[in-house]
Amino acid sequence: MIVLLDEEIKKILKTGIIYEKSILWNEIKDGVIEKDFFEKNGISRTKIKKIYAPHFITTIGKDAISNYYNLEVVSMPGVKLIREYALRYNYRLKDLFLPNVEHIEHETIRDNYKLANVCLDKLEQVDYDCLRYNYILKRLDLPNVKTIGDFSLRDNYELEILNLPNCETVGKSSLKYNYNLESINIPKARNIPDDSLCKNKDY
Repeated sequence: MIVLLDEEIKKILKTGIIYEKSILWNEIKDGVIEKDFFEKNGISRTKIKKIYAPHFITTIGKDAISNYYNLEVVSMPGVKLIREYALRYNYRLKDLFLPNVEHIEHETIRDNYKLANVCLDKLEQVDYDCLRYNYILKRLDLPNVKTIGDFSLRDNYELEILNLPNCETVGKSSLKYNYNLESINIPKARNIPDDSLCKNKDY
């Protein structure tokens, strides 16, 4: 097994791609990918370009998959929870595929300056200070989100379309500074704070 793993690590270092069938994933026993998992297995985060995880990976741990400066794609269809401080400062990240995630904890999915495509179809709860500073993201569809925490979904300067058809609760100072926002669908929201939705294009 060690020899096989060594060969797999060499392949990853050469291609920068971690496929869902990689034996590397067998090192995770509880479904949680923790901070520095790849480094502990001999793979520098600067070498990783694409991560495709199998369905038994269900949680992205605290501060995991952050500061991966060459990372372009993350596809983790089995993940249901993203812990705090994860998926930040991945400056080349373009595609994020997390179709089954239900909850993202505070300060996640932010400062990914080239993020262009996001799939969070089953997301229900967004904690505070999430989904910020994704500068070129133009469209964000969150069909199942019910709660948006304070200071979230803001400072996405190129965002044009924001779809929140089932959102009921909006936190303070959220949904603001999206300067190019042209369309927002949030029909069920109650008591939107005065300091939210301000300084956008038409709001």
